[in-house]
Amino acid sequence: MDEKKLTVLFAALVGFGVLSFLIDNQLVNLIPLIRFSALNRFLIFSENLVVEIIVISIIFPIFCLAFWRKGKEKWILFLVLSLILSALLSTGLQLLFARPRPPDIALVEISFDAWEYSFPSGHSAVAFSAVPVLKKVLPRFKWIWVGLALLVALARIYLGIHYLSDVVFGSLLGYLVGLSIMELRLKYSIWK
Repeated sequence: MDEKKLTVLFAALVGFGVLSFLIDNQLVNLIPLIRFSALNRFLIFSENLVVEIIVISIIFPIFCLAFWRKGKEKWILFLVLSLILSALLSTGLQLLFARPRPPDIALVEISFDAWEYSFPSGHSAVAFSAVPVLKKVLPRFKWIWVGLALLVALARIYLGIHYLSDVVFGSLLGYLVGLSIMELRLKYSIWK
C-alpha cells in the first residue's frame, strides 16, 4: 500500500475512533441486550483460562514452528518485540488516561489492579500488533490474522470490560507498533 493510501486509511480509522467515543455509552447499554448464554459461557471460560497463558503456551509455539518451516525464524524476534512493545505502551496509556471500565455490565472481573483502566485496550493492541509480522511471514493467511485480531477486540466489548473506543484505539496502537517494528527491520536491514 502506498503512503497516500495509508495516510487516508489511517485518517479514516482515527476519525472512526473519535466517532466511537460518541457512541460508547449507547453501545455499553446495548451489549447486555444482545448477549446469549452459549457465547457468554465460552468467553468467560476463555477469559478465566487467562488468554495470555494460552497464547504463550500453545499459540505462540505454533507460530514459531510455522516461521521455522518457512525459513523465516528471524522474524520471531520482531513478532516478540511487537507484542511486548504494544503491551507496554497500552498499559502506560491506560495508567496515563485512567479511564474507568464500563460500569456494571462486565461478565468477568478484572482481578489485577494495574488493569483497572480501559483506554486503550491492551488485548486489542497486542492482537493487532502481531498482524503486520504475521502478514509478512504467512501472507496466505492475512485475512485470518486480521479476523482473529478483530475477534479479540470484539470479545473485549462483548465481555463488557471495554468501550468501543478502547478497542478501536488499542487496535490502531497495536497495528502501528507492528508496522513500526517492520519498518525498523527493513530500514536498518536487520537480518535480511
